[in-house]
Amino acid sequence: MPFHSYDYERLSKAASRLREERWRKHAPIVSFRTAEDTGELGAQPPAAFDAGELRTGDIWSGYDRYLWLDATVEVPQDFSGSLWGRFDFGITGGGGNSGFESLLYVDGHPYQSVDQNHQDVPLHAQPGQELHLQFRLWSGLVGGGRPHPNDHKVKLAELAILDEGVDSLYYWLLCLLGAHRMLEDNDPEKQRVLNLAVKAWDLVDTSDLESDAFFDSAARAVEFLEKEIPEEQKKVVVDLVGHTHIDTAWLWRLCHTHEKAARSFSTVNRLMDEYPDYIFLHTQPQQYDYIKHDYPEIFEHIRRRAAEGRWEPAGGMWVEADCNLISGESMVRQLLYGTRFFEKEFGNKSTYLWLPDVFGYSAALPQILKQSEIDTFITTKISWNDQNMLPYDTFEWRGIDGSSVITHFITTSSPGEHMYTYNGLTDAVAVKGVWNAYRNKELNTELLISYGYGDGGGGPNRDMIEQGRRIGRVPGMPGVRFSRVDEFCEKLHRTVEENRRHAYIPVWDGELYLEFHRGTYTSQAYNKKTNRRMEFLLRSAEEAVSRAMLRGADVSAAREKLEKAWKTVLCLQFHDIIPGSSIREVYEDCHVMYGEAEALAREAMQEAAAADGAADVLTVWNNANWSREPVVELPVDLAGRHVEFEDGTIPAQSGNAVAVPLPPEGTKKLLVRNGPAPAAEGCATVLAHGLETDALRLLWNQSGRLVSIYDKKAGRELVPEGQEANALTLYEDRPREYDAWELEYSHQRKPWELPAPSRVSIVENSAVRAVAEFRWTFRKSSLTQRMIVYPHKTRVDFVTSVEWNERETLMKVAFPTVLHSSRARFDIQFGSMERPTTKNTSWEYAKFESVGHKWADLSESGYGAALMNDSKYGYDVHDGVLRLTLLKSSNHPDYTADAGLQEFTYSLLLHEGEWYEANVDRESWELNDPPIVFQGSAQLPALFPAELPGVTFDAVKPAEDGKALILRLHEKEGRHTSVSIPTAFPFRSWCECNLLERLDGEAHSGKKVQLTLRPFELKTIKFVL
Repeated sequence: MPFHSYDYERLSKAASRLREERWRKHAPIVSFRTAEDTGELGAQPPAAFDAGELRTGDIWSGYDRYLWLDATVEVPQDFSGSLWGRFDFGITGGGGNSGFESLLYVDGHPYQSVDQNHQDVPLHAQPGQELHLQFRLWSGLVGGGRPHPNDHKVKLAELAILDEGVDSLYYWLLCLLGAHRMLEDNDPEKQRVLNLAVKAWDLVDTSDLESDAFFDSAARAVEFLEKEIPEEQKKVVVDLVGHTHIDTAWLWRLCHTHEKAARSFSTVNRLMDEYPDYIFLHTQPQQYDYIKHDYPEIFEHIRRRAAEGRWEPAGGMWVEADCNLISGESMVRQLLYGTRFFEKEFGNKSTYLWLPDVFGYSAALPQILKQSEIDTFITTKISWNDQNMLPYDTFEWRGIDGSSVITHFITTSSPGEHMYTYNGLTDAVAVKGVWNAYRNKELNTELLISYGYGDGGGGPNRDMIEQGRRIGRVPGMPGVRFSRVDEFCEKLHRTVEENRRHAYIPVWDGELYLEFHRGTYTSQAYNKKTNRRMEFLLRSAEEAVSRAMLRGADVSAAREKLEKAWKTVLCLQFHDIIPGSSIREVYEDCHVMYGEAEALAREAMQEAAAADGAADVLTVWNNANWSREPVVELPVDLAGRHVEFEDGTIPAQSGNAVAVPLPPEGTKKLLVRNGPAPAAEGCATVLAHGLETDALRLLWNQSGRLVSIYDKKAGRELVPEGQEANALTLYEDRPREYDAWELEYSHQRKPWELPAPSRVSIVENSAVRAVAEFRWTFRKSSLTQRMIVYPHKTRVDFVTSVEWNERETLMKVAFPTVLHSSRARFDIQFGSMERPTTKNTSWEYAKFESVGHKWADLSESGYGAALMNDSKYGYDVHDGVLRLTLLKSSNHPDYTADAGLQEFTYSLLLHEGEWYEANVDRESWELNDPPIVFQGSAQLPALFPAELPGVTFDAVKPAEDGKALILRLHEKEGRHTSVSIPTAFPFRSWCECNLLERLDGEAHSGKKVQLTLRPFELKTIKFVL
């Protein structure tokens, strides 16, 4: 066309007006009775209401305020047709993150959420019928930061009749105009779809918008479009699944999530009544469990929909958990408890892991998924990378042991953005955009969109479903169908396996590292420390309960306690809780919940150990599968007393610290005797500014930093000349966005060294250890550090206590070394992995901060150093320097993040040989899981009494079903190995099983378990008792 007709602009305005013009009749609801609400979980409508009222036009305010509205309305006699309620009570926002939400009850039953994104409510009532409408309004919080009231306004409350012809025309115009906007200028369908919209609009009589002529002509326009745009097969097809991402906690507390789930789920049920083709996915059994207990009526609706196949309860994990910080066994339990819940409550088996919003994915995950009967992984988050885009969207993801799963990225995004979203739409931008962004077009032509409002829940609304019903028919658009995710995954597997397009099938080997949100390795130190402590405590408690089970004790109550404790820990591993990106109130709740979980685990362990409480006997238990000789801190006051072994031998001891040799999985009794322990020489020589043992010499300067760490056994100096180790340094922490989430490379540009310590003193020099204490005061904070060395060991512990009162400040510790290696090794779930120490490429540069669990090791051939820790995760190992990030104090969303007392320990281990020859993993175990001490004689015999090099026992526990014992272990050195595991308890047979404890191996009756493992392979053994 040689001139511009402005049809697109004209019709866009016309369509926007139709949104209101489609309502034929209106009956205002002018006022509501009110009642305040204390916020009780699952609250039902109150029996009485206040004398006050809330009227249209009124303002209501609050922070975390619940308010009931009540009105009984009669449907007008002339209201025949499609009856709806329309309500606008406040501002919610697209993500449901900080504003108003409400749950509507109709005639006493939970009916549908009403919020800014769900203002229209279908009401199936006849003229003259009364409806009792009750709304439980919630003011919302403020999206992080300091609390303040939110102001909301009652703008609209009415009954209305929807004209279905105008309504349909409205959605057709949205789809046609959206397609015109999205199609390329040279696409022959671009002008055609606009012409169809123009022609349809030409048929609409707008001379009187309240007349039958207007409504009848709109219906004829729809008939025209449906005739001109028939259903047809298309080469590219997009599956649509309704979805609402509800963060288990984030900018709201866990208690608020109970209510968010109830609102969202009631809306899904309501829309399913209206749309038989509507299909909805929701993950996270934790949230279903909330609803089961708080809103049983809603839960029964969900069960019915699931039985119909329209509600898909799936996704794998108990919550959508962080996959950087939690242990391998926690990942197993996330999947075990998640799978068992879905199967028990809905009869549905998860075949895929759905984690669209998690901040990176461990290379241990593919093996864990495969052994949990999950063969597909779906996410979006890696598209948020700030340096490099992963080159694939459909690929085989291979883990550290060689296992692999098919992985697919949902590629929905907005024009011009590279970040994919799980909160998709169903308009032309989404449906065409998901194909435009997809990087594996040569392999696959069937894609997936999860649509619905989310983060704070809400889910799909009728706008999305109505557009989804039409957009696939529009010329130039991909085809569309409403589908389940498990069906999409089945088709994707067939596509990859058959590969009829003869395409290259990509393989990504190793972790899916998110080049973003690196600060989440450090934020909220308390949760990270307590999570790790609880993971080890639960391991110990389960081992103790297993022993009680084997001696015939009734352990049903203990198992219930452990399951409850586990589920609390799993809940708090949600991907906005443990990473440290939630509001202050969430972490206040975590303190309480962790305390309850710890009490349950300790009760179960103490009962199972059956210690007799004898005052003069202590039992020290080593639950590791190797012998140890740690320094054990006894929980008793030994002033004027000492301890000895049963044979009368007196171990080295100082105060309540005792060196105790322990057999694998075994115990050692200590007898408390009157009188002090025999005098013994100190293990170190005190130098003017240093300590020297038979293994190490440490020298420090006036700044309290180490200028020499000399390994006497190897005859090697670690610290480069002129440099300083154990260098505690502050950095500016003011990222460009996402305070708690981000750690940017630029922080290195502004370091602040601590001043010289105010005091340095030798506070202990015994046969057990020598301790130098350093005290610093800086800015608004203070730090006390005990530097500990041991006889015969090349390990130095740095036990640190900080009264931390800094804001927008990061603290790191650095150990520069003379070591030169282009790669370092990091402890991760069920193994370890290497990462580059260089920055040769943008991919290497992007990993300036990366995740390690208990240790990171930098080694040359034959010699190295490991930096270990008891509660930290953020490592920076580059250019011969081992760094560990210790504290981060962001202002948002928690404006008091990490303020107050922080206690942690990190250690440096110098070693000859390879990292595995030096037992780096075992040394790090000492920091994280010291032997457990019981008062009196405890019944904790070794079950597998042998030194087993090369493997780690991850769990010894009662089986979930039946009378059986589970042993889980992994190969930890990165090489093929064979192990022979002796047993010291009676059983009928043993066999290998998967992580769901389902059998997949032949039964054996031998008393030794013979296994062959590949590098980092995970094995689970079931002993039938």
